[in-house]
Amino acid sequence: MIIPRPYQAECLECIAKCRLGGAIKALVVMATRLGKTIMAALDVKRFLEDPKARLLFLCHKTDILYQARSEFEVVLGHEKTYGFFHGKDKSFHKVDCLFSSFETMSNYIEMFRPDEFDYVIVDESHHSHAETYLPIINYFHPKFLLGLTATPNRMDQKDITEIYGKPVYELPLEKALALGYFDPA
Repeated sequence: MIIPRPYQAECLECIAKCRLGGAIKALVVMATRLGKTIMAALDVKRFLEDPKARLLFLCHKTDILYQARSEFEVVLGHEKTYGFFHGKDKSFHKVDCLFSSFETMSNYIEMFRPDEFDYVIVDESHHSHAETYLPIINYFHPKFLLGLTATPNRMDQKDITEIYGKPVYELPLEKALALGYFDPA
């Protein structure tokens, strides 16, 4: 059993509170290496009580997808099934938890129903306004959408809060360092 760190537990409560208020999407801003993926997996475990519920995890980097799948399997256990949707590995509708690259999803999006996934996570969500991200994010209509990023501010000045709303939880690098959450060396 994974026990969240205090700041992860605080973040989980912020997400739960936002959902209790009727929100169907949230944005979490947390510095790199603080466990955004584990925190998200813990939230998914709380949220997906229905054994038929499905998760879509989206990111632009394949290595992040592999890492995320491993962390989700630790949290959700072997009762769920896991698969990838990138390159030559396309699980389509066969798994409970699908880890997909935006590039591959953009080429096959019509193969999925807009309501096919109950929970959608967009990792590295600061890229959400990109041409390869936004159409996919807008296509799906999950019960809950979670954006995760360490760097919410974009060089092109596009505002990701237009997509996810204001962050429900923020733990930037400076604050994490000040609180002693990790050694920067």
